[in-house]
Amino acid sequence: MQNLTSLIIATSMTVAATGAFAGGAPEVIPEPPAVVVTEGGSSSGGAALWLALGGAILVAVLVNQDDSTQPAPVETKK
Repeated sequence: MQNLTSLIIATSMTVAATGAFAGGAPEVIPEPPAVVVTEGGSSSGGAALWLALGGAILVAVLVNQDDSTQPAPVETKK
C-alpha cells in the first residue's frame, strides 16, 4: 500500500510540475522608443495666411457685387 501511495504522489507532483511550466515565462519585448520629428521653419503658418487672405478677398468680391441692376423690361404688344 505504501508503494501505491508513493506512486500516486509522484505522479501527481509530476503532472503539477509539467502544468506549471507548460507555457514558460513570457518573453519580455521592449517597446521601441517614440521618435519625435521636428523640422525647423515650418511653412504651414504661411499657408493659413494665404487661405485667410483669399477668403477675405472672396467675401469682399461677393459683398461688392452690384445687386441694383435689373433685367431690361420686356415690351408687350397691345
